[in-house]
Amino acid sequence: MKVCNTLVVKNHKRVLDGDLMYMSGAPLHVIAVNLVKRFRDRIAAPVPMSFSGGMDARNFIDVLALNCVPATTCTDLLRPGGYGRLLPYLQNLGAKMRELGVATIPEFLRKYQAANPTGDPRYRRENNRSEPRKIGSKLWLYDCISCDKCVPVCPNDANFVYETPAADIQYDNFQLTATESLRRIPGGVLRVVKSHQLANYADTCNECGNCDIFCPEDGGPQHAKPRFFGSLETYRKHAGDNGFFLDLENHAIYGTILGKSYIVTLYPRGDHGWFETEEDEVELRLSDRQVLHWQPKTRWSGVRTLDLLPFLKLKLLAESVSDPQHVHFANIGGLREEIRVKQVNG
Repeated sequence: MKVCNTLVVKNHKRVLDGDLMYMSGAPLHVIAVNLVKRFRDRIAAPVPMSFSGGMDARNFIDVLALNCVPATTCTDLLRPGGYGRLLPYLQNLGAKMRELGVATIPEFLRKYQAANPTGDPRYRRENNRSEPRKIGSKLWLYDCISCDKCVPVCPNDANFVYETPAADIQYDNFQLTATESLRRIPGGVLRVVKSHQLANYADTCNECGNCDIFCPEDGGPQHAKPRFFGSLETYRKHAGDNGFFLDLENHAIYGTILGKSYIVTLYPRGDHGWFETEEDEVELRLSDRQVLHWQPKTRWSGVRTLDLLPFLKLKLLAESVSDPQHVHFANIGGLREEIRVKQVNG
């Protein structure tokens, strides 16, 4: 008999989306332990029992003392530290067995149960009512407090680190009139404070929300940070308001920012690139970001304004995430292709 699995409960606090959520961790542990007791009180015959419900290094010994084998854990590994949290389980057990002077599990069960009545105060209701702590700031595409908690707590390893130059990039925008005359106009500044950045690989993310629970900032890393897809097909299908696909073979990055779609293609050796928006196709000189050619996709009149901020965000993402010094889900496909081509060409 397995005691027990995650418990479906009503989502009344709305920390997560949806009407239902799945209880795990400390609240489930209390329910699971009591379920073991109630079952054994009713059923006289010994029934082999496994246990999975909010186990951690502190209660692992108590669970073994109930003679539940195997005893498994999951939620604890989704906290900062990940798999590194497992070693104290056995260290604590070894210390307790030495303290009791026992060398086998049957000896341990007899002595521990006699000396340790249960009743851990950390499972009391008043100690489990708080919601996730936030610091009041909001996540954006670039920069955060860089605590990296979202990386080890992801069960699918979907969140990853990449490096980018910290810089204040001043830029101009451009206006195109009906007579096709082009002029620069004041733009703004793309400010990237930190070189240490975080992103999400959407194809392996099931949006469980665990990274959002541990993130001290609002917005959720799985939603606010760059969400990279493994193929153009999945990008076009699931990008939503925030999504990217890095096409290293064709020197391009596809991006959706705040619901608007763009394509940036870069040719650094030729000092030019293409910036495609939903309305226009624009060729630029990369060294000074001068517009060389501008082709509207639809008929228009009056004045059109080209905002270069999305171009700069995508260009910086493409250059940073494609860096072969940092291998991750978003660039491994393109790097494999580069290696194959180099091998073919000798």
